[in-house]
Amino acid sequence: MPDLNGTGSRWTKMKNIAKKAAESVITLAKKNVKDDINSTGSPWSYQPYAQERGDLQEQMIYDLSVRLTSRLEKRGYLPDSEEEIVAYGLFSLLSKLMYAVICLILGLIFRVPVEGMLFYAAFLFVKKYGGGFHASTEGKCMILSTIEILLSICFVFFALRESAVLKSGALASAVAYIIICILSPAAAKEKPLNKAEKIRYRERSIIRVTLTFAAMTAVLIFGYPRICAPLCSALMLEGVMLTAGRISLRRYSEAAEE
Repeated sequence: MPDLNGTGSRWTKMKNIAKKAAESVITLAKKNVKDDINSTGSPWSYQPYAQERGDLQEQMIYDLSVRLTSRLEKRGYLPDSEEEIVAYGLFSLLSKLMYAVICLILGLIFRVPVEGMLFYAAFLFVKKYGGGFHASTEGKCMILSTIEILLSICFVFFALRESAVLKSGALASAVAYIIICILSPAAAKEKPLNKAEKIRYRERSIIRVTLTFAAMTAVLIFGYPRICAPLCSALMLEGVMLTAGRISLRRYSEAAEE
C-alpha cells in the first residue's frame, strides 16, 4: 500500500541524517585519539592512561562518553572492536568542548569573549607538543584547569585596561618563551615519550612557541592589545605548566627509583 502521507520517506531521511551524524561523531572521536597520541597528551591538566586502547579509569566525562559510545554500538553505527577507542576519543573531544565553554563563559563575564577564545586556541597550539603538568584525577583537573583559565582571563581583562599590565605580561612572556624552549617537551607519566618522540616534539614545540611569540611581539609593536594580551596569557600559562610538569615528572621518577 502506498505511503500517502510520506511518513516512510520522512523516517528514512531521519535515519540517514542520524547515521551521518553518528559517522561524523565517530570520525571526530577517532581524530581526537590520533591527535592525542601524536602529541604530549591531553591539552589540559588530566591525562588518562593508554590512549591507544582507550583504557580509562571511569570518571565524570568518561562516563558520558561511554554512554554515548554504547548507544552508537547498539544502533549498529560502531563495531565492538572500536568501542573503547571511540570512547576515549569522545572523552577527549568532550573535555576540549567543556573547557572551551568555560573559557567562553568566563570571557563573557569579564567582557572579553573573543579574546578569551583566542587565548584558548593559542594555549592549545603551544601546549600540543610542549606538554605540562597533569593532575592525578579528572576532578582535580577540572578544578585546576578552571583556575588556570580564570587567572588567564583576568590577566587579559586587566591588560586591556592598563598598558603597564600588558607590558609586564609581554616581558613575562619573553621569559616563558625561553623556559618553553629549554624545558619542552614535558611528557605526562601516563604517556611517556621515547627518544625519537622527544626530539620530534621538542622541534615542533619550539617552532610553535616561536611563531606565537613572534606574533605576540608584532601585535604589541603595532598596537593591537586585544590580540597581544591573549597570546601573552597563553605563553605565560604554558611556561608555568611546563615548569610544573617537569618538577612533577622528576619527583615521580625519583619516587619510582626508590
